[in-house]
Amino acid sequence: MEFIEILEKRKSCKDFSDAKVPANIIEKIIKAGNLSPIGMGKPENFHLTIINNKEVLDEIDKSAAVIFKQPDSHPLYNAPVLIVISAYDVNDRSRLTYGCTAGCIAENMMLESVNENVGSVCMTGIIRAINDNESIFDSLMLPEGFTPIFSVALGYPANPDNTTRDFDAEKIENNYI
Repeated sequence: MEFIEILEKRKSCKDFSDAKVPANIIEKIIKAGNLSPIGMGKPENFHLTIINNKEVLDEIDKSAAVIFKQPDSHPLYNAPVLIVISAYDVNDRSRLTYGCTAGCIAENMMLESVNENVGSVCMTGIIRAINDNESIFDSLMLPEGFTPIFSVALGYPANPDNTTRDFDAEKIENNYI
């Protein structure tokens, strides 16, 4: 697949099937995350947690639904995999660099998921459900000093759509100086 085609096919999946994503596909997606630019050149400041344990995913889903004040919803969209991106010693000084790096890691993983015909979606609100719930936070078994800051849900779409997005080259306004 041409790179521009991958970009055009990348969409947020908000309805995942029950099909499991094979471990070798997850590893390719993780590798793509590891190939992203890393702020300050310090990959040791980042950690990826791959959650495919249904009980943990269900607990995160329920916690997020309560936080979003929509107790009957499923904010994880039934995704069978959630990759949590955590950073070390998050503070006011590091927050911007860490957020940008997490976005780069997530985008690389989402682009590789398109290449592997796997759906994906950014999950920022889910992070609050993880960080605000001690039981969930502890279940991640993070190294000391790490805090979840971003996540990506993965899985096969319940209703696959291989069409490309309409592309507007001027979608984001710009100017030249």
